[in-house]
Amino acid sequence: VSTLTFGLLSWGDGGSAQCTSMCVVDPVGAQPAFPWVPQGGFPDIYPFGQCTYGAAYNFDPFPAGTGGGSPENLGNAGDWYQTARTLGLPTLPPTTLPPAGAAVSYQGIPGASGAGHIAVVISDDPSGTGYWIYEMNAVDVDQGTGITDVRHMTFPGDYLVGSIPAPQASGGG
Repeated sequence: VSTLTFGLLSWGDGGSAQCTSMCVVDPVGAQPAFPWVPQGGFPDIYPFGQCTYGAAYNFDPFPAGTGGGSPENLGNAGDWYQTARTLGLPTLPPTTLPPAGAAVSYQGIPGASGAGHIAVVISDDPSGTGYWIYEMNAVDVDQGTGITDVRHMTFPGDYLVGSIPAPQASGGG
């Protein structure tokens, strides 16, 4: 099995040279996806294995020194975008390509529960027609297994509620 890397993430791809849509990340469990993620991830009280756990591990919506708490204050996965707006955090509507580092909130995405789905953007396509996400609990949906993957999403997409840029991605934390 060859190993591919995408930023700080790597995955075994069964010997293929490309990941074209969805690839499981090795090993199981959350991994830092960005250089600003502390050892062991950001503080995270979400249940291990859920999409919220994987996203919160790699995403802190509050700029350094502003307080506000940790990502669990954003609620269920599908609510993160609206809750962030309510808290006055920077957000981007679903008509704007989510930037690398952002948390992306989804509703109605196939396989997700009524609580929605959340992931973090690891890269945008140069053409602006898609982006790559790092997510947890999408391969074995609702199993809470801790399996993570990278997946390509088309932009614009039908299920994107909106995104929350990471302050650290712009040097803000």
